[in-house]
Amino acid sequence: MELKLSIDDFDVSPQEIQAFALQAPNLSPYRLAYFLNKSGYWDFYNTRRVFIPEENPALRFEVFRHDNEIDHVQWFFFGNDRPQQAWIPDLPMAGFFLAAVGAGAEFVDPVPVSALIDNIQDVFLSLHLPIGNSRANTRKNPYFKYFKDFYNFLSLQEMIASWE
Repeated sequence: MELKLSIDDFDVSPQEIQAFALQAPNLSPYRLAYFLNKSGYWDFYNTRRVFIPEENPALRFEVFRHDNEIDHVQWFFFGNDRPQQAWIPDLPMAGFFLAAVGAGAEFVDPVPVSALIDNIQDVFLSLHLPIGNSRANTRKNPYFKYFKDFYNFLSLQEMIASWE
């Protein structure tokens, strides 16, 4: 029996991701983060980081973060400051994204999260993105590559910040 390994077998980025796409064209990223915080479930703070996706370098995403140390989940909320351009081509209406990343992300129930988002008056649409939580299924998902690039960007930013 021959065992074949690829570089992906040594990937240290998290395999558990829950993601949501949001449409709220009348809100700025800061304002929507405020409304998400008002729900009582999150306490997002502005990381002062700007995510520029490789797929479309014209986009700029303001990044907010909430650490849930009890459930081992990092929540990220990020919004596009240019809503006329889409980050994920299949989701042209989504200007905002919410992602739960980490070991506890597989236990995040999307139903109550969607309900919290849908209670915000200016959010027209919230969509749970079926990324998956097993390594085999996740890597085949068309949305995973976008969120993996986002997480890799944040990891690099954290490393740079630790050196400063």
